Amino acid sequence: MTISVLRNEKSFLFALSLITVMACLTLSLSTAFGDQISASPDKSLYQFGETIKISGNVNAAENEFITLLIVNPGGFLAKVDQFLPSSSGDFFRSYLATGPLWEIEGTYTLTLAYQGIKTETSFVVVKSQTTSSDSSKQYSSQTEPPKTVEPPKTADATLKVPSWIKNNAAWWASGQINDSEFLIGIEYMINENIIVIPNLPQSTTSTEGIVPDWVRNNAKWWTDGIISEGEFANGIKYLVEHGIIQIR
Repeated sequence: MTISVLRNEKSFLFALSLITVMACLTLSLSTAFGDQISASPDKSLYQFGETIKISGNVNAAENEFITLLIVNPGGFLAKVDQFLPSSSGDFFRSYLATGPLWEIEGTYTLTLAYQGIKTETSFVVVKSQTTSSDSSKQYSSQTEPPKTVEPPKTADATLKVPSWIKNNAAWWASGQINDSEFLIGIEYMINENIIVIPNLPQSTTSTEGIVPDWVRNNAKWWTDGIISEGEFANGIKYLVEHGIIQIR
């Protein structure tokens, strides 16, 4: 399904566990896996409030979205975006480094994914004025890089919904984040095996695009302890079965 850009910073807290699925990083400004996708920020060091400009290229531009994630040093998702490259495969995005999720000084991880290929690099954000070229090295050494974790291989995996997702479900149920912001996080977590729901149905090819009220109510009741985690997962299964969440 077509997924809109996340607009509310609270939905970015989905990234609390994303750092467990990323590979170790370096401070090089351009790191590409093969030659299928490459990307780099325009600088290695930014002041809080500056604009971060990211450019890159995919070698076979098709009508598929590029997914971009920026994770702050605390492990929270500071930015998530999805966009199409140009017909030549080039792309350019800019983001303002401001707001609560950009206030942590240190190394920020930039990950882009396209057609199953990922490229990862990093940059530093600081709040104090500095001109030292060693600042990025300082924060790189202080920030432990994420570790790669293999997803579960068993077909009969038991239900696994991280408890911190309750916060996001509560915000969604109360209208503090919208449907697209909530669903893009759930979809990503399922596809990356961070959320594991046994016996998920196949997604339909056409999406209805409307989340039933009962699914939203289930989210609220789960966060309030009225229903179980399994009953909440049944609502997610419904969204997958009806193409509202797309599982690959």
